[in-house]
Amino acid sequence: MLPPNPGAPSPPPPAAHLYLAQLSDDDPRMALKHFAAAVDILTLQLKGKDRAAADINSTTKNDEDETRRTIVRALIGQVEIWMDPAYDLW
Repeated sequence: MLPPNPGAPSPPPPAAHLYLAQLSDDDPRMALKHFAAAVDILTLQLKGKDRAAADINSTTKNDEDETRRTIVRALIGQVEIWMDPAYDLW
């Protein structure tokens, strides 16, 4: 395995996208993009944990549950934006 390249950009944490989505009141499409980016990153993290963990201990299980809850909250945030009549995204 190669060590990580210190000069390579790393993706921002999903929390950054979630915060930016909440702050994007004036641009609902940008908020939707941030929510989607956070869901994508969290989904990749879950898939990586599934592959890496052959035996699941309670800490790993709790982390996975929290990640799943965060994904659900982000998806609900997207639905709320789509359903908000003030944004008229229909």
